[in-house]
Amino acid sequence: MIPRSLPNQVIPIASTSASGPTLPGLVSSLRPIKRLGNQLKDEATLLSRFTYKNKNQHKGNGWWRRVVEVDRVIHRLVAEVGELLDQFGIQ
Repeated sequence: MIPRSLPNQVIPIASTSASGPTLPGLVSSLRPIKRLGNQLKDEATLLSRFTYKNKNQHKGNGWWRRVVEVDRVIHRLVAEVGELLDQFGIQ
């Protein structure tokens, strides 16, 4: 398993006015991540359905363990991207 290294602390961006965040370039640069996050969520749902429907048929094969591992990792990734976007108020 690949060790995950996450920053110990995320500095939240506080807005000084009601109009929006203090770094508008940051919000616009996170929009593609939001778009790709939605696409990743759809792909993760499709992969989950595939693993659910085929787990009994393929559970004895060696390659199936890697498919299940990818399924687990992609769900963690979707959750972490969602948390990141929530921290910046983009969702």
